[in-house]
Amino acid sequence: MMARNILFFILLLFCVVIYQALLADIVSIGLARPDIILVFLVWLTLTRDLTWGVAFGFAAGLLEDSHNPQLLGLGALLNVLSALAVFLVSHRVRTDSLVIRIAMVIGVVVLHDMIYSLVAFSFDIHLDIMILFNTIIPSALYTSLIAAGVMYLSQRRLTLRFES
Repeated sequence: MMARNILFFILLLFCVVIYQALLADIVSIGLARPDIILVFLVWLTLTRDLTWGVAFGFAAGLLEDSHNPQLLGLGALLNVLSALAVFLVSHRVRTDSLVIRIAMVIGVVVLHDMIYSLVAFSFDIHLDIMILFNTIIPSALYTSLIAAGVMYLSQRRLTLRFES
């Protein structure tokens, strides 16, 4: 069981690396880019537990931040805080509904990206407001579409059956 969980965790991180390296630019629409890390983070925190969300968020955040040494660790910190926020909200709000889960993804993406851009651009509020409307909100909506698919499929637990 433990080896299976570790393999699943590594597979999720591998999916993130493949997505960031090969698919992120292809699936972008204008400045909007889905954040698959936050989709998996919310999904893991809601369906598994806080430990899964924090561990995945930290590892994926470090991988994502590795391309920018000046901000190394910021994404990991924000991902850990995002997992904690999802966990705390999930204990106060019923998260059985797919709509609630998608709303949580939108909220997490907006807050995560707002704080990230505030720090990355030296707390320039005017630039951050412009980025909010041009990039962050479209990305959050685009990410919510991906999240809807992931969460719907995970609720249905669809499996492929190979028949000869």
